[in-house]
Amino acid sequence: MTKPIEDLLPLPIDPKADSIMNLYYNALHELVCFGTHILAWHLEEGKGRLEERNEIDLAEALLFRYILELIDAISVQIKMGLLFLVKYSYVPF
Repeated sequence: MTKPIEDLLPLPIDPKADSIMNLYYNALHELVCFGTHILAWHLEEGKGRLEERNEIDLAEALLFRYILELIDAISVQIKMGLLFLVKYSYVPF
């Protein structure tokens, strides 16, 4: 197994940084879970007035779902610790 360059990829991650990342992950995950309830409420609210709905109603629901997907992807990267791995102080010379 190839070992990473420690200046670029410090492993293992500091436990304090890991606990902070878990805190952010939990907050973002809760935001996504709550957002699914908002999305379901929005879609259920519009069921009774299908003839009045237009493309804007669909677009806002799809945009909100896309935002939830992006937040979920960010939370997974935070959970895995990928945001803090690369150090910018690395000079190969």
